[in-house]
Amino acid sequence: MKLKIYLIIIFLSLFSASLFAINNESNSSKFLKIEKIEINNSVKEIKLDINPYKNKVNEIKLKNKIFIPEKGISNNLKNELNINSKKHVLVQFNKKLSKNDIQLLKEDGIELKNKISDKTWYVLVNKNFEDIFIETSEGLKLKNKNYYEKYLVSSILEIDNSYKHSDGVKNKNFQSYDNDESGKVYLTLTTHKNIDEKVISNKLKTLNVDILSINKLRNSLVLNIKTNENNIKNFLSLDEVVWLEHSLRSIENQMDLTKNFMGIPYLNNYSSYNLTGNGVTIMQSEGKEPYKHNDFAGRLVHRECDDWLNCFSSELDGEHATWIAGIMIGNGSLNENMSGIAPKAELISYSVDTTYNSTGDMYDDYQNAIFSRNADLSQNAWRIDMTNDNTCTYYGDYTSVQKLLDENIIIPNNSTGKTIPIIFANGNDGDRNLNATCTHFSGKAYGRINPQASSKNVISV
Repeated sequence: MKLKIYLIIIFLSLFSASLFAINNESNSSKFLKIEKIEINNSVKEIKLDINPYKNKVNEIKLKNKIFIPEKGISNNLKNELNINSKKHVLVQFNKKLSKNDIQLLKEDGIELKNKISDKTWYVLVNKNFEDIFIETSEGLKLKNKNYYEKYLVSSILEIDNSYKHSDGVKNKNFQSYDNDESGKVYLTLTTHKNIDEKVISNKLKTLNVDILSINKLRNSLVLNIKTNENNIKNFLSLDEVVWLEHSLRSIENQMDLTKNFMGIPYLNNYSSYNLTGNGVTIMQSEGKEPYKHNDFAGRLVHRECDDWLNCFSSELDGEHATWIAGIMIGNGSLNENMSGIAPKAELISYSVDTTYNSTGDMYDDYQNAIFSRNADLSQNAWRIDMTNDNTCTYYGDYTSVQKLLDENIIIPNNSTGKTIPIIFANGNDGDRNLNATCTHFSGKAYGRINPQASSKNVISV
C-alpha cells in the first residue's frame, strides 16, 4: 500500500512538473511519454520519460535575455534582407560549427562575427536572402548545391533593440554621477566585429552623440560616449551597435569619486543587485586595530585588543586600520559621500605580530575568526620589512608566513572544512626603504610585491 502511495505522489509531482514545462517550452508537444510496466506481477508503476531540459540546448542566452527562438525567419526580416544586402542578424545553427562550416558559410554570404554559444552567432549577411536560402517545409535550405549540409541554419532573428542594452539603461537608472554638468549621460557602446571606425563615428555624431574615446577589443570597437538620455533610442537601432551600458567615470583620488568610478552606488542601490554587505563578516588583520568610529557603530563586533584590555594604547597608532575599515564598511554617518564599499557588513579585527619568518599568533587568529566568529573573508593591508639591510634579498622568498596563509584557505585541521578567500593589498611597502639597493627592482617600493601578497592561494589586489 505504501509503495502505491509513493508511486502516486511521484507521478503527480512529475506530471505537474511536466505540465509546467509543456506550458513554458516551445515545440514540446511530444514532451511527455507515459508507459506502464509491472513489478512482481502485481504492482503497476507509471513511468514518465520526462526531460525538462530537452529544449535548453536551443536557448539563446544574451546579457539581458534568455529565450528559445522560433525556427525559420519572419517575413519582415526576410523582406528587409532582400532590400538591404548588408545587415547584422542573430543566427542559430543546427549544430556546433566546424572551421569548414564557417568558411563555406562565408563564401555563401554569411559572415560569422561575435559568438554567443556553439550554435548561436551574431552574423553579417552580405547577400540578399533569396540569393542564399530556399524556404521549404523542412526549413531554410542553403542554395549552394556543393554544400554537404543543406539545413545547417535553424533560425534567423532580427537583433531587436531590447537585446542591445543593460537593464540599467533600459530602466533609465541613471544616478547623479552618470551625468555631466549639462545633464548628458555617460555610456559605453560596443560594436560588432570589424566595424569601420569612421563610419560609426560619423553616424553617432550625426545623431548628436559626443564621442569621448574609442578603443579596440577583440576586433570590436568600444566607444565611451555621452548624450542626452532621450537620445538613446535614436542610435541604439544602428546596425553596427551590439551593446550599450553605463559608463564608469575617470579615476579620482577621493573616496566618493572613486566609488563612483567603480560603480559602487549602482551595486549598492540598484534592485537587481542590492550588494551592501548585509550578512557578511570581514576579518581585518592590521599592525594596529581600528578605532570605534561612528561609521562602524554596532558593526565593529570584535577587536582582538579588547580581549587584552589594552585597546587604548593600540589605538594610538590605529589610523591606517581605521582608514581601511572605513573604505570597507563605513556607513557615511559623518559624511554620506565618504561611505564605504559595503556599508552594512560587519567587521572583526586582529593585530598582526608576524615577522619575516615567524607567523606569531596568525594561526590562532584565523581559527578564531573562521570558526568562532564566522568570518566570510580575510582582508590584509599590512607589510613586513623585506629589504634585509637594504639589499632586498628577502623579496621572492617563501617562508612559514606564506605557507600558513596558503594552508589557512583550507584549514585542514577543522572538521567543518570551511574555506574563506584571503585578500592582500599589493605595494604595501609604500615609500619606505627608498635607498635600498635592489638590483632586480627599481623605483619606489609601491612597485614591489611583499611575499605574503604573492602567496600561492591568496588574492592579491
